[in-house]
Amino acid sequence: MTVHWIDVRDEAAGWLLFRYDPTRKLIETKQRGRKVIVDLTQFEQMSVRPIDKPRQT
Repeated sequence: MTVHWIDVRDEAAGWLLFRYDPTRKLIETKQRGRKVIVDLTQFEQMSVRPIDKPRQT
């Protein structure tokens, strides 16, 4: 399997914000040498209730 990361950059500064692998639905962040990989499929499986906005009278 080939890993294909897409670099997501800040438009103004051009800094790398994170890398995204759409095939495996992973996000990779790196800060001060510490790399963290987040599996987005875990969040898709969670049943999260939307927050209701208060009604305006």
